Amino acid sequence: PPRFRLSDRQNWRMIEFILEGSVFLIMGLELDWVLADVQEDHFGIAKAVEYAAIALVLTIAIRALYVVPLIYLFRASTDRASDMADALKHRVLEPIKELDINRKIRNQGEATDAETIASFRKSWRRRVADIDYFRTETMGWQEGTVIVWAGMRGAVTLAAAQTLPRETPSRSLLVFIAFLVAAASLLIQGSTLPWLVRKLLPPSNELERTSIDRLRLSTAMRAAGFAALDEHNMDPACLLYTSPH
Repeated sequence: PPRFRLSDRQNWRMIEFILEGSVFLIMGLELDWVLADVQEDHFGIAKAVEYAAIALVLTIAIRALYVVPLIYLFRASTDRASDMADALKHRVLEPIKELDINRKIRNQGEATDAETIASFRKSWRRRVADIDYFRTETMGWQEGTVIVWAGMRGAVTLAAAQTLPRETPSRSLLVFIAFLVAAASLLIQGSTLPWLVRKLLPPSNELERTSIDRLRLSTAMRAAGFAALDEHNMDPACLLYTSPH
């Protein structure tokens, strides 16, 4: 039920928050001796900072190389959806009749039951809805840039570095580089992400779309209610509360 799903979501968010905080806490406790080991190493802190900067640039570049093909595939799906939408609506859903459905489903003269007809129409409506989604939720280089820049390093990077065995060569250096990459990513990308979103993406009309959807749902529910009353020959006034006096 929705009540349980909301409760589970809140509980898992709290567990996630505690685990991420624990990773950063452990890293903070380890940072003292990690810095001492790095200073004693022949690389030094300056070299570690240089390696961390290169690693941060590489993580952003690799994420971009992964996101760009996905954006291209999504746009290709949008183009195909635009070409198919009108054909599906005008050639399949609108002219279709129950006799046409009988021929398409069974290709014979037997009558098709109402459930099969409703299932057939529902499946096609779902396809059209998917196509409308691809047509309206387009993605371009602006959305791709935001997706790439939003890929910040954090607790997973630190946890992965801390799982290195103790005998790993230059383990302290690798852990310190991971810490610098995570810190720089959260500070640089995290602090500039709201500005980048406002700069690249237009204001969302989600509230307007939600109001329209609610109006459509209310209208459909009202029509279904009156249809049910007409089917049972009931007067709508009988649903209103009236005093026994």
